[in-house]
Amino acid sequence: MISRTLASSQHFVLVLLIFAAGCTAETREPVSANGRVTLDEKVVSGVVLTLQPTRLTTGPKATVPVRNGEFSVSPEAGLHGGEYRVRFSAMPGDILSQLPPEMNEGLLGPGSFIASEFDVESVMTWDLQPGEQNERDFDLTLE
Repeated sequence: MISRTLASSQHFVLVLLIFAAGCTAETREPVSANGRVTLDEKVVSGVVLTLQPTRLTTGPKATVPVRNGEFSVSPEAGLHGGEYRVRFSAMPGDILSQLPPEMNEGLLGPGSFIASEFDVESVMTWDLQPGEQNERDFDLTLE
């Protein structure tokens, strides 16, 4: 009787583990995002966009360059649907000097800093939705 109860308990635990594993295997549709970035309403280059998941959003952050006023975050970045904090920062001067000529339209000048409300103090968020075209435009200012 004890061995039958023990076997039954082990069977129950095994079923419970299989059920739990099936419930946690969640697939999420990746999201993409793209848009335009200007500086005082003029095309800008030499800027980096970072999308950082907020507290309730799972997944990684993504950082992409802004080239000739445009950015694109592909599904391969692995972002999930949800809310992301939006930040912009200027590329370091040594990287800017290595950009090819076709990426120089609107290039930030040496020593330029994005205004802190778009960078370290940014409270901008963007709710990215799976299956939708997540497009947004931004107009930055310098410090």
